[in-house]
Order: sequence, then C-alpha cells, then structure tokens
Amino acid sequence: MSNLETLADTLKPLGFSSYEAKAYATLASSQPLSGYELAKLSGVPRSMVYEALGKLQGKGAVFALPEDPVRYVALPPAELIARVRRQTEAQLEQAEQQLSQLRTPESVELVHRLEGETRALEGAISLIEGAQTSLTLSLWAAQLEVLEPHLRRARARGVRIRMMLFGESAPQNLGSVYLHHFIDSHIVENRLGAQLMVLSADSREVLVANLGPHTDGWAVRTRDRALILVAEEYVRHDVVLAALTAKVGKEVLLDLIASSEDLTFMVRGEEPGHALEVGL
Repeated sequence: MSNLETLADTLKPLGFSSYEAKAYATLASSQPLSGYELAKLSGVPRSMVYEALGKLQGKGAVFALPEDPVRYVALPPAELIARVRRQTEAQLEQAEQQLSQLRTPESVELVHRLEGETRALEGAISLIEGAQTSLTLSLWAAQLEVLEPHLRRARARGVRIRMMLFGESAPQNLGSVYLHHFIDSHIVENRLGAQLMVLSADSREVLVANLGPHTDGWAVRTRDRALILVAEEYVRHDVVLAALTAKVGKEVLLDLIASSEDLTFMVRGEEPGHALEVGL
C-alpha cells in the first residue's frame, strides 16, 4: 500500500471519502494544482475529481484560486486536524447531552437455572450465607433440615428471618416462623406437584426451587425485580393467612373456602365438580 493510500485510509474515519482523502493528501503535498493535474497525481478518476474537490471545499479543506484555469490549494494539515477536532468534540458534546436526556430502561437481569436438588440447595445456602439484612423464606421440613445451620449463622450476624414453614413444629430462636397449618401440606404439594421452596435475600436476589421426593429438582436464581416481588408476595400472603387463621380459627377458613367454587379452585387447583377434601 502506498503512502497516499495509507493516508487516505487514515482520513476516512474523519469523514473523508477515499477520493476526497487522496485529493486532499495530494494537494497538501503538491499544491497548487488544477483538477486535471490533481487527477493525474492522485489517481482519482477525472470524472470524479471535481466532485471530490467540491466536497472538500464544502468541508473547508480545499480552496479554489481565482485563476484561469482554476487551481486548488489545501488547508494546512495542522489547521485541518484542529478543525476536525473541534467539530468532533462539538458533535460528541451534543450527542452526550441528548443521550443523557433519554430514559434508559431497567437493566435486564439474567435468570440462572440450577438443575438437581443438590445444586438447588447449594444455591439456597449461597443466598443465606450472603444475606446482610433480611431473609424471607417458604420452606418445607426436609429443606429446613439442610438449611437450618446456615440460617442460624445468618441470624447470629444480625439477619432478620421471616419464614413460612410446612412442618409440624417451629424451630426455636430462628426468627419469625409461621407454620402452614391452615391448609394441609399434602394438598399444597399435590397442587404444585412438588415442595416449593422460596428464598429472598435482602430483597435483592431470589431463589425458587421445585423439590420433593417425586421430582428431580430444579431451581431458578435471579436479581430480577419483578420475580423478587412475586416471590416475596407469595410468602407474605401465606404468612398473613397463617396469622389470620390463628386468630379466627381454622374452621372459619375451611368454611369460607368450601363456600366458594373459586376459593376451592385456588386452594386445590381443581375445577368445580371435585369434592372438597375434609379438613383440606
């Protein structure tokens, strides 16, 4: 590649076409030149040289001398570079100002899928160990057996724990634990097809796991705000319902559910026509 072609390639990103770059570089080193002379020296076709010169004049990079025939001279390279630099900086400032006014969308958060019960529980342990202020959970007894040592460490370092537990008894000194006694656990497990585990750490990251003896197990882990909201609302709903049932009695809740086909469907996941199991 010749020096002229190399220089032309350098000027292209600055807004010069190949012909313009060759014409300017030739003029800068051999001026003044007529259009005919410029075409011969630069390699720009005669049919294109005057178009290139016109565009260079429009950029202020070339000037025509009032002679006959007309000859052309180039703006000194140092002045050209200074002009291009000023124009580029002005354009960048304008772009920066306009772009800063745009409302950027929320960043997209990835959802990580963890296959198998072991990896799901490892993910839960990771969230618990990393929690700094709060843990909101919905666990089953078998899951609590694995996670309890880690939960106790979290509580010891000041993490607030609020838990819905599918189990017979609440562990002592492990934060606020609510037992899911208002609807029998096997009804929930039949509806979900598994023992659903929900864990939110600091309202910043959530893990939802599908575990149990009749499934291979999997989990999803994410910082997506929408999924965190849904997961925490799931736990809050059960906690409030557990507290309400403890206040008014389980029979009141069962009678309410039995009185409505919609509520029966919400609890059992079955359309009307199925008999509501006694005691739910």
